This record gives sequence, C-alpha cells and structure tokens, in this order.
Amino acid sequence: GFEEYKKLQPQSSVTKVQLEAYWESGDAILKALNDGGARLIRKMDEIKEVYIKIPFKNKTYSINIKRQDLESFLGYKMNEIRDNWTNTFSEQYVYSKDGRQKFFEKFGEINEK
Repeated sequence: GFEEYKKLQPQSSVTKVQLEAYWESGDAILKALNDGGARLIRKMDEIKEVYIKIPFKNKTYSINIKRQDLESFLGYKMNEIRDNWTNTFSEQYVYSKDGRQKFFEKFGEINEK
C-alpha cells in the first residue's frame, strides 16, 4: 500500500489518491507484470521461469513466463534482442495498450479474491 511506497520512496511527492488512481486502471499492473517478468529473463540467462503476483483491491494479478515460451512468442532468443529491448519488447508489449493486453492474455491471469 501507500505506507510501503513512502518507505521505499520517501522523497516522492505522490499522494495516496494519485498512487491508487495510477494502479486502479489495471494498466499500471499489467505494465509492471509484463515488463518485470520479461526483464528478469532478459537480464539473467540462468532464469528459466518467472512468476509474479500482485494483489490489488479484490483481485490478484499474476504472470508466469517461461523463457522458452517467451522466446517463441517474440520470435527471438533473448540474446538476439538484449541490446534492442525497447523496440523489440517494451514499445510493443509494455507501452502499447493492445500489445500489453495480448502479452498478458498469453502469460497472465486475473483472479477475484
């Protein structure tokens, strides 16, 4: 919640209302899951699978990405796109609403609490 955020970012001027509004749409959650999960696989060759879960309000958002499935989905091996990550991944599957949704539909799920 907000208290944890302020402990990690004490210099931030973001208010509790602003922080909740940012996460409320769901877009921020999908951005965090898509980017965070794939980025871990990209950065560390020894990671073969990433599972991340974010509980928010009455839902739990989760993503489960296996390296082999990610590379198949993207059509590239991680070492081929490591130096061009913004164009080959972030622009398409984090910042693009349609791409973000497509990626999450493949690797993620939302469960009601």
